[in-house]
Formats: sequence, C-alpha cells, structure tokens
Amino acid sequence: MIEKLFSVFGLNGIHRVGMIVSVASQVVKTFEQEFAQDHDGKNAAIDAIVELLLKHKDLTNPPAS
Repeated sequence: MIEKLFSVFGLNGIHRVGMIVSVASQVVKTFEQEFAQDHDGKNAAIDAIVELLLKHKDLTNPPAS
C-alpha cells in the first residue's frame, strides 16, 4: 500500500503519504476500540466508510465544506 502511494505522490510526497497512513491508522484504532464486541457494527461502519470514500473518489468538483 505505501509503495503505491509513493508511486503516485513521489518521494517528495512523504507528508501526504504520512497523512493518509495516519488517518487510516486512526480509523482502524477507533473501530478496534468502539466495535470490539460488535462485529456486525464494525463491518457496517467499515462498509459505510468505504462507500463514502468510493463516492468521493470520482467527484470532479467536491462540495465545499
């Protein structure tokens, strides 16, 4: 995964790669803590995050926040 990110952003994109890995780590840690006893809830939350990211992936003009 990290190699793919470096191939996209280049070695000078280490800050972007670090940010992506850090965010992913925080999401995984949150799911481990919040859904430790709720496997179905964890799967539903992961599915929702994946769907959200996939919808955002191909947006050409992301909405302003």
